[in-house]
Amino acid sequence: MLWNRRYAELYPTIRDHLRVGVNFAELTALYVEHLNGADDPAAQQRRLAEYTARFYSAVGDASYGAPDDKVVDVKRSRTAEGGIVSVHRDVTLQRRTTTALSASDALFRDAMESLGEGLTIWDSEDRLVLWNRRFLELTPQMEPHLRAGATFAELYATLIDAQAPELSQEARAQRIEKRLAARGKSTTSFSLNGPNGMTLEVTDRRTSSGGIVSVYRDVTQTREFQRAIIESEARFRDGIESMGEGFVLWDAQDRLVAWNKHAEILLPWQSRLHRRGLHFSAIVEFLQSLTSDQSDPAAWAAHLAQRRGRRDCLGETISFVAGSGRRIELVDRATSDGGIVSIYRDVTEAHQLLERLQASESELQRALVAEREMNAEQRRFISIASHEFRTPLAIIDSTAQRIQARMVDADEHNADMLERMDRIRGSVSRMTDIIDRTLTTARLDEGRFDFEPASLDLGKLLQDVVARQRSIVPSFAIEIVLPATDTIVTADAKLLELVFTNIISNAVKYSGKSRRIEVTVASGDESVTIEMRDHGIGVPQDELDKLFTRFYRASTAQGITGTGIGLHLANELVQMHGGRIEIHSELGRGLRVVVQLPRDAARRDSAA
Repeated sequence: MLWNRRYAELYPTIRDHLRVGVNFAELTALYVEHLNGADDPAAQQRRLAEYTARFYSAVGDASYGAPDDKVVDVKRSRTAEGGIVSVHRDVTLQRRTTTALSASDALFRDAMESLGEGLTIWDSEDRLVLWNRRFLELTPQMEPHLRAGATFAELYATLIDAQAPELSQEARAQRIEKRLAARGKSTTSFSLNGPNGMTLEVTDRRTSSGGIVSVYRDVTQTREFQRAIIESEARFRDGIESMGEGFVLWDAQDRLVAWNKHAEILLPWQSRLHRRGLHFSAIVEFLQSLTSDQSDPAAWAAHLAQRRGRRDCLGETISFVAGSGRRIELVDRATSDGGIVSIYRDVTEAHQLLERLQASESELQRALVAEREMNAEQRRFISIASHEFRTPLAIIDSTAQRIQARMVDADEHNADMLERMDRIRGSVSRMTDIIDRTLTTARLDEGRFDFEPASLDLGKLLQDVVARQRSIVPSFAIEIVLPATDTIVTADAKLLELVFTNIISNAVKYSGKSRRIEVTVASGDESVTIEMRDHGIGVPQDELDKLFTRFYRASTAQGITGTGIGLHLANELVQMHGGRIEIHSELGRGLRVVVQLPRDAARRDSAA
């Protein structure tokens, strides 16, 4: 046996036993004993038999474990004389490197497969090296063509043929050329149509070794979200541009987010600065620099001070004059995310109209005062004139009455003269009634009307009114029907006499050819109802609600003297007693007036 120094270094456990002529089996036994230990004879025998068989059976390569966890590769060859030459090489570092590389490669592949994106790796000559499963999922049409070493140009041409088979050869070549040119950059991105309407985003990055790593991402949902956001922003923009007010939106940090054209028109100074992200304080500072240019610098400074503290007065309406010279109303409102929406309204015309209205109101107030003074003067004149008329009317009436009496005493039956005296007295009575109504209405208007309720027999009062009317117009048949029960009420006798005189005299006036008037009284526990009916010209249905309006006269009253005060005054006086009046009529069939009075008008009035 011959050996060199390196062999002794590789096997230090048998170094001391190396000598010329030593038997291989003896050295192998020592080597195996060192590897397995002396306490396992069976293992030693198996290992010894294995090594001996390898040594004598064949020529070739083998690897053995050496001391200190070394790995030795052994190459054996037969000599011409039948001996064996063994070359021993320490491959420990090589094996460890290979193992580490295999583990790293496995780890790298696991990492590639765990990615959510498709991945392809190309060498410096643009040949395919690796790809992951996700890439196949995103580009299933490429799977039959994928192989290590395939060129990018070859695979891209296959992809084009699958996606756009209708392309001409020239167009196909141009697309491939364009893609290869873009691929030459350090980083490039482009979109690619995937299966089932999928959109892929591909990013190529050049590696330090000259290769390329391509990343494929499914951006279908992202693009849909982007489209939805763009559409939403477009709708938002259309919405704010369609507003008739200025619109400005700020985020929670008081930075400008959006505004519309109307805001630029209303705020020409402020809009010069408008840009997304601009802080509100910058606008206030700019406007502050314009204070000296304002017609009212103090008001402008107060406005800016209020704007600085706008978050303390959200929802309040602020009025100011903008740079456009227009009067603007501003309202700030908080958004759900802490921002602010500012709404600007041009109220210049409304403000000017309000000023005109206020001026007109002042004029109207002055005119109203003047009118009231004039009305007061008119009422005073009417009162004085009415009192002045009473005296001559009383003289005329008493003179006519004396003449009638003398004619009767003298037994002068001059029917024509007696009828004339009746007409004179009737006219005097009507003029006296007009004066009384006018004076009573004037006192009501002035609020100096005396209401003095007392117990009275309403039936007796009605009999007196009817008797007076009979004496004035003896040609009329005025009938009165009283109930068997009492008709005692608490009321103002003078006022009720005026009420019933007005109603019955109206019945006489509008009876036409019919000269019959009926007065019926019904007595209840709580009230007394009086119904007065004539059979004259009547009133149209659509005019009944207007009969209580002062100075209103029905269309059927044309040609008949009257003032339109009587029913209005009667209604006011009845209401003063807590009662009510109803009117029922048919054209050409007369008119029916129903008055309902409570038993105790004094109690009703005090309760009211």
